[in-house]
Amino acid sequence: MSSFVTPLVPPMRIAFDARMEPSGPVLTRRMSNLRGLFADTAAWEQAVADDPAVYEVASSPVPEAEGELPRHAEY
Repeated sequence: MSSFVTPLVPPMRIAFDARMEPSGPVLTRRMSNLRGLFADTAAWEQAVADDPAVYEVASSPVPEAEGELPRHAEY
């Protein structure tokens, strides 16, 4: 089999239980993180009192392999 057909890393998958494997960091943004983004500041101040989670982003680690584009730069 040609090397370009062979996957470099096992594919990620999402099951119906909403877990991602392999699991990685989860970023949670709360209402307090969104200060200054809303025109209606009175409504924001009322909503931020409970500081609810507005959204979460889950990611899965993908190891870098030779030949791939880097995900970060070091100077």
